Amino acid sequence: SSASHFPCGSFRPLCFHSSSANFCVGTMVRGHAKEEAQAKNAAKLASSKKSGSQMEAREKGLKMVCLSCKLPMTNYKCLVQHYESKHPKETCPAEADCSK
Repeated sequence: SSASHFPCGSFRPLCFHSSSANFCVGTMVRGHAKEEAQAKNAAKLASSKKSGSQMEAREKGLKMVCLSCKLPMTNYKCLVQHYESKHPKETCPAEADCSK
C-alpha cells in the first residue's frame, strides 16, 4: 500500500480536500474528454456571438430627437424630462413632432 498525504493519492501541496469538496489544482482533463470539452466550448462561443455592432443597435433604440439641441432620446418620457431640465423656458413638443 502506498502512503499518500491526500485521498487522491498525491503528495502535491496544491490539493485541497475537505468533507464537502475535493479538488486538485493543476489536474487536467485528458484525451477524448478534453477534445469534447474544447468542441463544446467552441460551439457555445459561436452560438453566443452577436451579429452587428453595438452602435447600430444604439441607433435603432434612439427613436426621438430634441428639436432644440438635436439630442437623440430613447422615448418620449425621457424627452419630457430633458425639456424640463435643459430647456425649462420652452414647452415640450408633441410626441409625433419629435419622432425620427
